[in-house]
Amino acid sequence: MTEKEKKILKNFALIIPQLSETDKSYLIGLGEGMALRTGQNQKPVKRRAEQASREVEGM
Repeated sequence: MTEKEKKILKNFALIIPQLSETDKSYLIGLGEGMALRTGQNQKPVKRRAEQASREVEGM
């Protein structure tokens, strides 16, 4: 994972707990839309999200 990707994930890790449920739903939709746009299906996206989550926890 690049430093830029780590920074993005770290920022989201700090912000997400403070978001409303509406904003969280928006982010989910945004992420799913980006996955579709890049031609990725949900399973690899979920695996990467889980991996990224583990990496953020290790920071």
